[in-house]
Amino acid sequence: MPPTIAPPGTKFYYHRGSGLFTPVNGGPDRVIQRPEDPPPHTGPITHGSQLPATSDLAEQVIGPKGTLNNYDGPTDLYGKVLIENALIYEKNLRVRAGADVHIKNSKVIGAYGSANYTIRLNDGGGARLLIEDSTVVCRANNGGSYPISGWGDTSLAIKRSVIRGGLDGVHYHGTGAPVWATGDPFIPWATFLMEDCWLGDNERLPGSHSDLRQSAGTRPNYTRDYLERRNRFMAYSIPMYSDTLTTRANPEVSGYGSCCWINSTDGKGTIGGGSYFGLRDNWFEGGNYMIDCGADGSPAVMTGNLFAPRANFGAVTGGGSWDKRNNRWAYSGTLGNGFVAVGGALIPGSSE
Repeated sequence: MPPTIAPPGTKFYYHRGSGLFTPVNGGPDRVIQRPEDPPPHTGPITHGSQLPATSDLAEQVIGPKGTLNNYDGPTDLYGKVLIENALIYEKNLRVRAGADVHIKNSKVIGAYGSANYTIRLNDGGGARLLIEDSTVVCRANNGGSYPISGWGDTSLAIKRSVIRGGLDGVHYHGTGAPVWATGDPFIPWATFLMEDCWLGDNERLPGSHSDLRQSAGTRPNYTRDYLERRNRFMAYSIPMYSDTLTTRANPEVSGYGSCCWINSTDGKGTIGGGSYFGLRDNWFEGGNYMIDCGADGSPAVMTGNLFAPRANFGAVTGGGSWDKRNNRWAYSGTLGNGFVAVGGALIPGSSE
């Protein structure tokens, strides 16, 4: 369940609890009204708000634990593969056609300045990739790379992991079989499942845009059965040309990324924008609009999400008849366009 919304007059803290201050009306400098992060969460995650605001703190809650061993195995992955307790440094991985790959309790750090994706899943053949309890760090710097990218006849699941860097975070529009059991009433089996994850530390290049989650070039009933639940999307960018390995975004000073979640279809020769998407119990923060549904995403559901009042234009934009219920402002604040969000109130377009 989402946390209790702080009532008006509550004192707020910076995200690290570094200084107490009294909320004031947001102005041109986007004065922050952010409740203090709770102590590191233990036990099952029930809402994305239980994950901390920054990647370093998130890695205390999710991601790999214990000793990691230097990985000296192949980077082209064929057949059935288990990579566990591994530190994969300055390497990019590629999941080949028909492979069944499981990356568990590991850290994958991509090659610095590479234009290749840190983890690539696009050879088709029914390939599937499961990432659990891991961290993936893209170091694009001046290359157009993403931490995780995939398309074609593939299926992808990411659980309890931290995804950092890249121009986009998870850039995926696979059309493989729905092989991941979810227990969700609307999407009981998913082609793409992402749960209990943290995404952020976007990189930027001149003229680029940076989205945390993007599906591109979709059309109705082509990309479908995508469920994303209990994640924290933090759409802030690190300084241009910074190394993600040594630089993290700070919500108090960093600029916005482009979008937390986008179904990018316009201008790609397709009509509409996929269907059977589920966004449940996530935290969204930063960007222009935090969610861009694209030309159409219906039938789709968006329930129980919290939106920080920190974006240029709003919470949700785009077409389609999404079922939007119980999506609320996490606390009070003023957006970049002057819109005043009231903590606990429904975001525009959402019902009880």
